[in-house]
Amino acid sequence: VVSDVLKTSTMASFDPHEKETVADNNSPEITKYSIKRLELSIKKFVKVLDIDLDRLYKHTANISRLTNAEDWNGLHKEQVNAARTIQQIKANIKEIEKARNQVKDEDLHLFDGKVHKVKSKALFAMEEFMNFIGMESTVSPLTSDTGFG
Repeated sequence: VVSDVLKTSTMASFDPHEKETVADNNSPEITKYSIKRLELSIKKFVKVLDIDLDRLYKHTANISRLTNAEDWNGLHKEQVNAARTIQQIKANIKEIEKARNQVKDEDLHLFDGKVHKVKSKALFAMEEFMNFIGMESTVSPLTSDTGFG
């Protein structure tokens, strides 16, 4: 979802200050954009992640309810759906990390400020869910050079 947004928000621009290209010897060229250029992608990412988190909280409530009702078939289905939601949240966080690599260095602090709250909330919610279902947390903070994880 987020990668589709990134593709559409990185269209050609006539403003030479919105875009720069960076390359080093070990990796292919990366085009960097101003935060203004990625604003729509960031807003959509935050919205999608909030929806995923709401879905995860609903799965948690349903799992608790189904356990109390001893509805083992329903519980299994709910656990499968919750696992899919966790995977989607992880994928969305990875996509926003990819987007971060396309932000101009001078705008990184602005980017981090816009995604920090929802990213932290997502990491906490996943860890809380893993504890709720009795699994040791396999959620490791995505530690890139974002300054938060």
